[in-house]
Amino acid sequence: IFNIVNEVIPELGFRSDQDDKSNAWEGDCSAERTQFAESLKKHVSLDEAVFFCLQIHEPNDDSLFDVVSLVTEEKKMFIRCSDQLMRREPLLTLLDIAEEMGCSEVQVCIPREATEAANIIKSFLYFGFALRKTDIPDFIMMTLTID
Repeated sequence: IFNIVNEVIPELGFRSDQDDKSNAWEGDCSAERTQFAESLKKHVSLDEAVFFCLQIHEPNDDSLFDVVSLVTEEKKMFIRCSDQLMRREPLLTLLDIAEEMGCSEVQVCIPREATEAANIIKSFLYFGFALRKTDIPDFIMMTLTID
């Protein structure tokens, strides 16, 4: 999985914190990645999972934002949702990455305390995601199966 992450992300023109050659990385996702792993580890096998953080450029206001993700050995992508991910371009970017990696499923993890949770859910329903019953207490889960 690690090799796939390192091949696909630069190939699509993105930077990841896993990319040793990227001196332009701005930020540190280690705290978010640790929190995400702690929330998921009882419910998802993380033995062969690869965590990575992507910086996505928001063209409307020229800002960058980080997205914490992981891909499991079973080729399922989990994405920790942020408010910026509600926008069309970042979501389509992540779906392109998941497809290029051969993922069969994308799980979006929406923090239960998110102030915009209702709007985030509506956005993901529009893109074909479905609410998924989960026993992960920190997140509302939404799933999209990739054919």
